[in-house]
Amino acid sequence: MRAKLKPDGFLYVTFAPVENIAPESGREIELRTYLQEEDGEPLLHHYVIPEEIDDLLAGFTILEKRLEPRESRDASGQVMRRLRWNVLGQRI
Repeated sequence: MRAKLKPDGFLYVTFAPVENIAPESGREIELRTYLQEEDGEPLLHHYVIPEEIDDLLAGFTILEKRLEPRESRDASGQVMRRLRWNVLGQRI
């Protein structure tokens, strides 16, 4: 990502926190990374701890990092309540 942004360019990214790991998360294939199938295709989900965000965004100044609630609906229409890290960074 860093190579695609101009110096001082901004990045907004979201991460799934470890608090979202649930039995339906799939099979853990490495630490905090789960494999699911969606429409017969493999789908990977990685769940982060706060310190990992800083490591993943090395080369960026983190301007804002917030853990916020998120509400969505699954395929059956059932409401799902989860959390999400919202991060705003600026390329150094």
